[in-house]
Amino acid sequence: MKRRDIKQIIIAFCVVLILSLSYLFFLYMYRLSTAKEYDPNDLKTNYKGINSVEIKDTLPISDKMGKTIDVSDINDGIEGYIEFSIQNKADVPVNYEIYVLRNDVQNEIDVRYVKMYLSDGEGNPLGIYKKSFSPTYYSLKYLPDMPNAKSIYKGSLKENSKQNFIFRAWVSDGYSFHKTENTFNFSLGVRPI
Repeated sequence: MKRRDIKQIIIAFCVVLILSLSYLFFLYMYRLSTAKEYDPNDLKTNYKGINSVEIKDTLPISDKMGKTIDVSDINDGIEGYIEFSIQNKADVPVNYEIYVLRNDVQNEIDVRYVKMYLSDGEGNPLGIYKKSFSPTYYSLKYLPDMPNAKSIYKGSLKENSKQNFIFRAWVSDGYSFHKTENTFNFSLGVRPI
């Protein structure tokens, strides 16, 4: 090849490269200008009842039984049951996080024995809850920006959609009884991430 041919190939390559980069830049700028912003008020959480629960150590139960706690068990003294839904009213998908906020109590149950379980509205386990064991409050990941809070699930909701959940908590059957009644008090929360 002659020197002149090599120069023409290099010039053609540079022109194609510049045109490609320009196209990608303008495409990126167009997407930024047309992207819809998410309003945090578009993520709504509805609880059937309350989102705060206090469980007592008077009735430790197995994981198998804990995963099946339902509304009727609340009348039998098992308090760790919350039904709720998350609704995305925005026109864009939203990522969210469900967390447990531990409330201070005087005689608290050892958090290594407080079991937690999250399922969809039909009772199908979600995320880490699909495994055969149920995690304890102690084993969940802390939220760095919220003292006493731990993340229990992260998900995403499509635009204008709703998802139902059932959250259960109980005292593990490995917990030993104490002379004083101990409790674990927590609130369930949801936030966009």
